[in-house]
Amino acid sequence: MNWWRTLFLVVALAALQYPLWMGKGNFNEVRLSKKRVEIQKQEVDKLERRNKAMSAEIQDLQQGQEAIAEIARDEIGYIAPGEHFYRIKNK
Repeated sequence: MNWWRTLFLVVALAALQYPLWMGKGNFNEVRLSKKRVEIQKQEVDKLERRNKAMSAEIQDLQQGQEAIAEIARDEIGYIAPGEHFYRIKNK
């Protein structure tokens, strides 16, 4: 008679543990969700840094011609009137 109680308790415990290990929202899903959240946070941080850099560049472009001239020099070799261009070649 006592072993029936033990068997019943073991089966009840297993039934209660099943959702924790195999059901929706189990330990593995929670761990994977936390990992996905961390990856998303890293991506958001990276995009925020990029947005701040772009905002600073936009502000520079709106405020003065120096930023525009600097970009033109870098990208298309712009030389302003009165400037001298020197090219230094390494051996």
